[in-house]
Formats: sequence, C-alpha cells, structure tokens
Amino acid sequence: MSAIPESHRDFFARPLVATLTTVGPDGLLQSTAVWYILDGDRICVSVRADRQKYRNLVRDPRANLFIVDPNNTTRTLEIRARVEIINDTDKSLADRFIPMYGKAPSTWDPPGAGRALLVIHPEHVTTLG
Repeated sequence: MSAIPESHRDFFARPLVATLTTVGPDGLLQSTAVWYILDGDRICVSVRADRQKYRNLVRDPRANLFIVDPNNTTRTLEIRARVEIINDTDKSLADRFIPMYGKAPSTWDPPGAGRALLVIHPEHVTTLG
C-alpha cells in the first residue's frame, strides 16, 4: 500500500464507505457506494457478479475509489486504478470483510448470486486535508 500516504492510512483502519466509479458501456460513469478493506497490501472490494459495476470492470478495468472522512469532509482520498477481478464462487473472500464491517457483503445476496473480489491497483493517488 505504498501508494497511500501515511496521512490517509487511517481510512483503512475503520469501516468507512467509499464510492467506486467505473466506466459504463455507453462511456458514462457509474458510481456505487462500497465497503472496502486492506487485505495484506491489497485494497479490496467485494461485488456481486450480476451487478453493473462488475460488468463494467470486466469490459474496462479502470476505476476510481473515492473516500471522504466522515469526521472532516474536506479530507479525502482518491485512488485512480486498474482493477484485477478474482472470482469468489464460494464467497470466502467476502468473509474477509467481517472483521471490519461486522458482516460479509454477501449477507444480502439472493440465492445463487455470484461474487467477485476486486483488487484495486493504484496508478494515481490524490489526497486533500
């Protein structure tokens, strides 16, 4: 996680919500609120495989993860990245979110829903505050 400045590493020590933005099939941007974790040195997001953000990333692996400090809304972290997709058919990777958020993101999945882990590979990081 060397791309993340020390000044904003606390964003990975508490259960915040980030905005994940992907490029839609029409070229327009699509944003979604997501949970994220630091798994070793990897920034990870768990998504359902039947969702638009997953389809967008299969087609175009560019994404932006944007986090706002809820205690100081002028303090932000933006990560422009390439995304690696890892299939999570047994949802065991989604279980890695339990220590941070108290539940796995798959808790609300309908029966038969597939899931994938997105590994965020930062290419450009911007901070404010």
